[in-house]
Amino acid sequence: MVVGGRSGKLRVIGLNREIVVLSLARSADAFCNSLLIVLLPLYVVSIPKRAIFSQLPEATLVGILLGLASLAFALLQPVAAAASDKVGRRKPFILAGLGVLTLATLGFIPAGSYSALVGLRTLQGMAIAATIPTTLALIADYSERGSVGGSMGAFSTARMLGFATGPLVGAYLKETISFEAAFIAGAVAASVSLILVLVFVPEVRVGEEARRLGKQGDGRTGSDPLRESNSGEVGRIMRQLILVGVAIFVMALSMGLMTALETELNRRLNQNAIGYGITFSMLTVGMLLFQIPIGHWSDRIGRKGPILWGMVMMVPLTVLQGFAPSTFWLSVDRFFMGIAVAFIFGPSFALVADYGLPGLLARQMSILTMSFGLGIAAGPLVGGTLAGMLGFEAPFIAGGILSAAAGVMVYLSVHESLPAKKAEIPIP
Repeated sequence: MVVGGRSGKLRVIGLNREIVVLSLARSADAFCNSLLIVLLPLYVVSIPKRAIFSQLPEATLVGILLGLASLAFALLQPVAAAASDKVGRRKPFILAGLGVLTLATLGFIPAGSYSALVGLRTLQGMAIAATIPTTLALIADYSERGSVGGSMGAFSTARMLGFATGPLVGAYLKETISFEAAFIAGAVAASVSLILVLVFVPEVRVGEEARRLGKQGDGRTGSDPLRESNSGEVGRIMRQLILVGVAIFVMALSMGLMTALETELNRRLNQNAIGYGITFSMLTVGMLLFQIPIGHWSDRIGRKGPILWGMVMMVPLTVLQGFAPSTFWLSVDRFFMGIAVAFIFGPSFALVADYGLPGLLARQMSILTMSFGLGIAAGPLVGGTLAGMLGFEAPFIAGGILSAAAGVMVYLSVHESLPAKKAEIPIP
């Protein structure tokens, strides 16, 4: 959908100015978030813990911290998405979230206990919940017809660029300067993101009819499209989005299995924090190189085929993470996993935009963002728990099995959102 009154006509690989700026802003705040993936496992060791926490294994403590923000994000962002649909505005939610993210990141500097870290990670999750579904809805609003896949691909690419550089910069600053310098870098990135959106992205006001459909009732009948989702077209669409959300959840869980195992992984591969940052970021490098072309490809041939190809690739790549003999081979595996994620991520969000309903778009986007957040939260918890109970390789084998099951579900149950091009979809 293209919104009237756009001020920018700049074209960059088929994108308008607003999408470029939103993508750059997302890259900056993703940098802030991912920077903590390398820092927190090391930071936890150096701070005091209350008795309730001191009895837990280190991997579990790290898994809780890494997963907590994603859990808060997953649980709260449907509320933010519904509020955005109801009031018909996106920008205030984005700006508020970025402001809180900046302050919470700075809060890690004086934090002196594990309990304080828990509170700050919860705040970060709340901030992310306010920004991501509303930003995705804004991207869909500004996308031209027939280019939604490309727009989502560009947005995901920018996000992953920040996600890739965060661990590298965080590890470098920690090793060469201090934890504090790394936290300041993250807060600066989040504040830059806020300024970009504030200055360069005009507000989009959802039409009155769309807003009426998105409210809990229209004042006369009390009807709500979400309450009627078990029948008719709205119900069919919402069920499709939930199925794709399950695939996104499994993908995100598989991506994050190794994050709680940094210490053990570094010991097994004889690497330091910088080596871990490189292996972690290679997933993002693969996604960066392939996300935009795959997004444009899905605009031509459909959404289901790329999503299915990605889930098929995730099966062996997830398992092999647990058996990599060196930093090099783990980096190779993570690079190809990034390509698999590129096949899944952009086309999935483009599918949501294809099925966009008036007044419900942010809430529809929130199904996938919530699934992604829950997966990112579950990954460290599942990884740390299964590795502690059954051995280092166990969580990666379990992730491969889940990816295979999700691939079968996509093949059997997810329908193409571009029916006119359904025959062109290559099915693996």
